[in-house]
Amino acid sequence: MMQSTFVGWDFDDVWQIDEGYSYPYLIRPSQQPEPGFGLTVTQNNEYMVIVSAKNITSFYGETITIEYNPVKLQLLDTAAQVSGTHLSQGAIQGTGITIISTSYDSVSLTFNRTIPLGKTWSGAITVLKFKALVSGATVITIS
Repeated sequence: MMQSTFVGWDFDDVWQIDEGYSYPYLIRPSQQPEPGFGLTVTQNNEYMVIVSAKNITSFYGETITIEYNPVKLQLLDTAAQVSGTHLSQGAIQGTGITIISTSYDSVSLTFNRTIPLGKTWSGAITVLKFKALVSGATVITIS
């Protein structure tokens, strides 16, 4: 089904559709879009997403959750900056990152790096690798 088929339907606030894959369905409050970044992808291409921070003083024990649309994207790696594939729960050697949970549309990571007292740190925390399953616009949120 295509969104254009449903003339007059509110696809901004009420309905959602995965074009070519689903019928329209109601957006539950928990599905309301969170701030994230959008990207336009091409089917079968791979994309690297750099998660970075600037001027932080501590992130030991901090957790982030990355959410994506599994109809549009497949997560291939949560730490593409190091060799191997990292999709299972557990520590990722050499990164200070631990995968604490995974699901079909999200992954949660915790960080075990310390920053010396009185210092700040800026840089790439991790590099996510995705494969586009379809072409079009999508959003990745990091909270």
